[in-house]
Amino acid sequence: MIRTNPFDFGLDDLSLDVRPGVPREDRVYAPQPGTMPPRLDAHLQRATEAVFAKEGGEGPSDYLPADKVIELFEAVSFANQHHGVVLNGFLTVNWSWCGVRDPRAVSWLTTRLMNRIGKARGGASARAPLLYVHVHENALGRLHTHVLLNVPVGTRPALLEQVVRSVGQLTGMKPPSHTVDVRQRQDGHRITQQGRWLRYVAKSLDPEARVRAPDGRIYPLGALLQLEKWQASGPIGDKSRVGGAVALARSARAAGGHVSALDLGAFADLYDGWEVRLHRARCERERPILNAAPDFLFRNPP
Repeated sequence: MIRTNPFDFGLDDLSLDVRPGVPREDRVYAPQPGTMPPRLDAHLQRATEAVFAKEGGEGPSDYLPADKVIELFEAVSFANQHHGVVLNGFLTVNWSWCGVRDPRAVSWLTTRLMNRIGKARGGASARAPLLYVHVHENALGRLHTHVLLNVPVGTRPALLEQVVRSVGQLTGMKPPSHTVDVRQRQDGHRITQQGRWLRYVAKSLDPEARVRAPDGRIYPLGALLQLEKWQASGPIGDKSRVGGAVALARSARAAGGHVSALDLGAFADLYDGWEVRLHRARCERERPILNAAPDFLFRNPP
């Protein structure tokens, strides 16, 4: 079901004053201790204004709740800022074409599939470990999964072959043509493309979701996230319809002291790549320290 986009207005219409007095090109978000703004939980009041619109009575919602969509954005932010990784690949698996009808089975299958892809890269110790987020959808009764992930240069053909083979093995059925689609962006526009794919997988955000921004006013969350499309994802009863790599989980973000663009209220800068630049700036600041460290710090223990 597609209708007029309820988020079809820009940030200029929201009168948000994002980091006043700081030219856009000079914004590098590195708050000093004691000046950190409130966490997202405090100044956005995640999900408290959300209303889950359902087609009559109780049952699985056709929409993603606000907290699940925020979780997606936080995870991608952590991949960019903490790991310095752009999720430059987009994988879609149409499970229904392999006879899968149960959303719980889709969650199980997706977990096993991503574990196989991760192991093929060498696990957590790999040079480019697998980082990803996923969303399950059931539009028009077709169960499918979208995965936003990092795809190293030159590995797209091998990834496509592996996914097709793994889907066949996991479902016990040879995948029909077009069951699996893998896209990749490696050029200078990969950050922009990551943002487009992220907004796409968030398209089934509950259109009634409202949040309180740092200026104290309440706005539609979809407008703050600049969603370009709205479409109900269809009813999915499984609670794990949104997920991702363990390295991007909430516990990992908390341990890393992660502060995202959403935490800072920097809605205008969600997709301009400043978090990747911040990661690079941190690496440059730490490099002299590492170069001056005694050699014994890097030696293997006896």
